[in-house]
Amino acid sequence: MSVSASGRPRASVLDFLDGSPTPAHAVELARSYLISAGFEELSEREVWTVEPGMRLFCTRGGTSIVACLAGELPPSRTGFRVIAAHTDFPCLRLKPKAAQALSGYSVLRAEVYGSPILATWFDRDLGLAGRLWLRAPDSGGGPGMQELLFSTGALCRIPSLAIHLDRQVNEEGFKFNREDNMLPVCGVGQEDPDLTGMIAESAGVDPERVAAFAADLYDVQPAATGGRCGELLLSGRLDNLAMCHCGLRAIESCPPGLHTCVLALFDSEEVGSRTSAGAFSNFLSSILERLAVPTTGKEQGMTGSRQDLFVALSRSMILSADAAHALHPGFGDRHDSSHRPVLNSGPVLKVNASMRYSTTAATAGYLRQCAGVAGVPVQDLVMRNDRPCGSTIGPILSSALGAASIDVGNPILSMHSVRETGGTADHEMMIRLMEAHFGPEVPLDPWIAPSRGSGQVE
Repeated sequence: MSVSASGRPRASVLDFLDGSPTPAHAVELARSYLISAGFEELSEREVWTVEPGMRLFCTRGGTSIVACLAGELPPSRTGFRVIAAHTDFPCLRLKPKAAQALSGYSVLRAEVYGSPILATWFDRDLGLAGRLWLRAPDSGGGPGMQELLFSTGALCRIPSLAIHLDRQVNEEGFKFNREDNMLPVCGVGQEDPDLTGMIAESAGVDPERVAAFAADLYDVQPAATGGRCGELLLSGRLDNLAMCHCGLRAIESCPPGLHTCVLALFDSEEVGSRTSAGAFSNFLSSILERLAVPTTGKEQGMTGSRQDLFVALSRSMILSADAAHALHPGFGDRHDSSHRPVLNSGPVLKVNASMRYSTTAATAGYLRQCAGVAGVPVQDLVMRNDRPCGSTIGPILSSALGAASIDVGNPILSMHSVRETGGTADHEMMIRLMEAHFGPEVPLDPWIAPSRGSGQVE
């Protein structure tokens, strides 16, 4: 078992995946990890005084979190080294009035969040997880507290149609209507089930105290390792909780140094990031400004103006970490013939000429130098010209902040399935690569503002 900088055991990626059925649970776990590693929680509602070497973090909306290790020198002299990932993932989210009696069954109605492979959600044991907003006892219905909801077992299942009633399913594919046919069955009954009562029972609270809730369905099968030698990582939510876990491991093991290191984990990436806690929000930029603009007077030549932030950003590097497509052995024709990442062969550098990924030639060079320091190989991913390319929070953050950025991720199979497959060796290699990005061995300046040559070819 590995040990954090605080001397306490680090939780494994399997523990993190199992404990994070929703973004809110992932952030709460991250919060507990950071506190154990000596980070101090600050609030956006307070004025911050940041000292060199200070470890701090802040949450927004309960589903996004930013952690920082302040450098010994001001960011205007060293820049920021940022790792960014996202806490959300495709899923099924219960509608406000989800419970219903239908044809003698108790069913739930859920809304599709993101772009899951919906067929993989059929015939899975599904639990319920989310957040409850509770009225305070004896408050007359006034504001109270917020609690996490996490059912420990299977609450429902979306049954598929028997082949006897769909004889061509294997030849023509499984076709269904996401509104009418994707109905999680949670019991048998002629009356509408009491959804609030079910949720309150799962959370162990009085139903009368439930003022509001947000709940997702999740696959209750635990994360596991598999394969002949335990080389496969088998779980839901690898995209992108695995990268969140790598980032947490990297920042909690990072020793104090001259530059400031930042880990930003955002909600809402799977639906476009345009929320108050998403990558398009001012969450990260506001925290970077608190770190860059001094509050302790004019020390070491610092001016104390907002220009310190702009100078710091011009010297910064963002590593956007999101899952990458691994070569599928059964569908090799879907991949570019020269760019075919495979499991357990190292992190994947993502490149796209239309800048759907934020990687440039210069930032790719920086990443390869970090990989050399970390002693890990790097694979390349480019999509075929006849297939669309996805995107990440890398271009969002890079364009909003004006900072250099790289897109990287570990290769996985079955991306956006209820159950994905990654490589255990890749996970450890990504942690080492992130640690090298946070470390002092690779300078940023040559890759961000390289000196110009003559421009002549001899």
